[in-house]
Amino acid sequence: MSATRDTSMDPAAISPVSEESPPRWAAIESNPLARFLSAFLIYAGWSFLAWLSHLTGSLVISSLAAKILLLGILATNVLFYLVARNNALHRPPTETISLAQCVVGIAWATLFTFMSDGAGELIIGIYASIILFAMLEVRRAVLDQLIVFAFCSYSTVSLVKMLAAEPTAFSPAVMLQLPIFAGIMLCLSETGKHIYRQRRRLEKKLCRLQGKFRHEHAGMSAHSVNRRYILDLLSREKGRTDRSNVPFSICIFTVGFADDNDESTAKSPDRENRTTLLKRIEFFIRAELRDMDSLNATGFNDCFGSYSDREFVAVLTQTNLSGARRSAKRVLAAVSNLSGTDAASIDLCAGIAEYRRGEPIAELLTRAEE
Repeated sequence: MSATRDTSMDPAAISPVSEESPPRWAAIESNPLARFLSAFLIYAGWSFLAWLSHLTGSLVISSLAAKILLLGILATNVLFYLVARNNALHRPPTETISLAQCVVGIAWATLFTFMSDGAGELIIGIYASIILFAMLEVRRAVLDQLIVFAFCSYSTVSLVKMLAAEPTAFSPAVMLQLPIFAGIMLCLSETGKHIYRQRRRLEKKLCRLQGKFRHEHAGMSAHSVNRRYILDLLSREKGRTDRSNVPFSICIFTVGFADDNDESTAKSPDRENRTTLLKRIEFFIRAELRDMDSLNATGFNDCFGSYSDREFVAVLTQTNLSGARRSAKRVLAAVSNLSGTDAASIDLCAGIAEYRRGEPIAELLTRAEE
């Protein structure tokens, strides 16, 4: 499969990732089970504190309400545990899981507020801990929405309880807790803004360090770090497939120029710029592949990268030949639709192959190249 354009790629369309938009491999991911354990410990800690408050008489809640809350919290935690244990391919995105945990947590805190009396400070602490949990798990805009949701839930239940009392009475203590709760939520919002800003700064720094590593150690030579890593990755994928029979494929992209056979180009200034153009092509191909096709396994080397001076290899994990063909066609179609002003013509070819059980890695690469 190949895609050829008489005009080169538009450099602006495939420029490297800017600092304002860190690449996908700069994202910081947390372990799903560790995230579930953190949420479960928050539930357990506040349940224990609520039990102590009930023993000391500062919290009043009926035994039926307590049982309903405990059984409901236990059931939701079992559900989130099963989601965390699920296969990565069938598990929802990290942010979606975290958002669901926070929304469910706010719902249980609101129900606890409605079913109990005398737990004002305890309830505020529960809401605050949920927002703190969400601070590094969701985006900034989503965090603000959770804060608004928590305040609206708490204030609505507090007002409903006061209006439902016989006779109706607006308790000064409860009325005072509303601005206190709002102040705490505002403080958490400002804290989140500072944390997101610092995290963004660290991600940019990580991007620069990874870019420096690629520039200095992962070039396009036959003995580059990235080539050795790809071969090692293929060996590990081969072992995993031999054990579990889960397929994987590879896709080799080869870049050619229309004037390669022109002897005069050997001394042409354009030849000096081809390395830069090849790096831009690499970035463009990476952007067209799915996240799982250009997986960042170690933080420094990718499942997609340069294999020789004009070859790029994508290791398509858990992908059969049909999926590899779709990925390659998507890249080639995008390249064929590009237009630009560069005089050089680019010829991009793709070769795909699915691993056959017991097949040597060299043979797999040869089949893809052929």
